[in-house]
Amino acid sequence: MLHGAPLRSLFRPEIEEHVGGGRLVLRVKQAAVFSNYLSIKRRLARHRDVPAIEIDFAATRLVERTVMANLLDLKALLEREGRALSVSGLDDHGPMSSHPLSARKKVAFAPAVSR
Repeated sequence: MLHGAPLRSLFRPEIEEHVGGGRLVLRVKQAAVFSNYLSIKRRLARHRDVPAIEIDFAATRLVERTVMANLLDLKALLEREGRALSVSGLDDHGPMSSHPLSARKKVAFAPAVSR
């Protein structure tokens, strides 16, 4: 909550799911943290036959370090199964440390002031 994650998203993330053309896209909203990662993983388990998976974090405020590490492990597992995992939507998120798997927090931009 300190980093902008709403209380309800700590246990149940809001996820939009789109399946088509051999591709699954999960668009995670609000926050992706250790306590709600299992919800994301359950969504993936429903689609074991889909060869390409994208997890989109563009609508999140926070992606916690444990989720980043779990996704790296998941990517390796899916590759061994002949499937692919890509992560998108982190362009507006800044790392919270120098570690490559550090948490990512959406950077707030101040509105431009016209004079």
